[in-house]
Amino acid sequence: MNRGKRIDRIYIKVIQLLLEKPEPLSTKKILEALAREGILNRSEGDKKSLIRALNRLEELGLIISEGGRGRSGKRWELTPETEEMFSQINDEDGIGLLVLLALLPDEYRGLPIFSSVERIALSISKRLGEKRVKDLKERFFYQKPYTMRFAPILDSKIAEIVKAIIEERPVEVIRKDLPIDRPFRENLPGMSNLRKIYPISLFYYDGNFYVGAIRRHGNGWRYRTYLLGSLSLYGVLYESFPRDREFVKLVEKKRKTGMDFPEPKPFLFKVVLSEIGGRELKIEGALAFTTQIEAKKRSDGTFEALLVGYAEPRFCNEFLQKDFIEIISLTEEEFERIDHELIKEMFKRRGVNLPLPPRSFKQNTKNFRKFLKYLRALTSKKDNAVKLALKNLN
Repeated sequence: MNRGKRIDRIYIKVIQLLLEKPEPLSTKKILEALAREGILNRSEGDKKSLIRALNRLEELGLIISEGGRGRSGKRWELTPETEEMFSQINDEDGIGLLVLLALLPDEYRGLPIFSSVERIALSISKRLGEKRVKDLKERFFYQKPYTMRFAPILDSKIAEIVKAIIEERPVEVIRKDLPIDRPFRENLPGMSNLRKIYPISLFYYDGNFYVGAIRRHGNGWRYRTYLLGSLSLYGVLYESFPRDREFVKLVEKKRKTGMDFPEPKPFLFKVVLSEIGGRELKIEGALAFTTQIEAKKRSDGTFEALLVGYAEPRFCNEFLQKDFIEIISLTEEEFERIDHELIKEMFKRRGVNLPLPPRSFKQNTKNFRKFLKYLRALTSKKDNAVKLALKNLN
């Protein structure tokens, strides 16, 4: 290779290397990297060639140096203009990436698969300037849920789970919240609580990390979710996922499931509330529920709302947070007068992605009764828990 082409290769590799690294690099580290590439060796002559190349790039305004004595002791990085020149991300896209990263849970940001993204983000931050980046960080940020303070997640645990999901390998785990001597069908021989699961997803729901996994159930397979904070991870097993038809079909079906909630059963009903929202919202049409159809103020100052409810625990828990006075079932005549197309349009306008109420009065009544059953079970459970907790304080 002639001298001119060799110098050009040094220029290109230096710029490429500094683009890939978020922190300034010393002359020694640059020389070692270029030696690994076979472009230079570690001889004194090649070291001088590198220093001359770095000096020339600095004269051209492509890189800048800091610290150290003499050229060999300095550290080098690209100028913001050079980064912008070689980067495919413009300022607008860069701001979007920084906002996205700011909203990402801290436990995700430390994963090895995000290292290149963090490097790009650091490069963009330098280009945008300290003040602009500081403004973004103050306006967009992730706040750790209160529950996470009591169940911290180790970065290493998430990294292992992510590795297992990407490489499609099983992991051995122990549930912390279960007694050690409790038997399980999927336990490994000789271990009372150690089990093998096949993780297929990691997701964040309601302030907590969960693992979606397939596990052995009798002679077949079953999908279930595990609270990540409740698992002790014993490592990734170096074996592949099973290839039997039942397992593969279940993985395909459940990979994007997350929490496997049963389909909620909708119904129409009325509820009397002491108020809707704050004082300033005490007007007809104010929303107490996102699935509310209408509301009117009664002569006694309370509010009667018509809404779509759901016979399932989550809606019941939300409902119990409201200051309601009375629950009213619809008569068949009232039900027949309801405009279902209007409800469909309301849901679409509000972005409510829930099933619409049935058009059959019989089915509506059936779902409403199931809701009452859930409600009674929840209130009874909570009442008993409170009584038990306060028993010794009287």
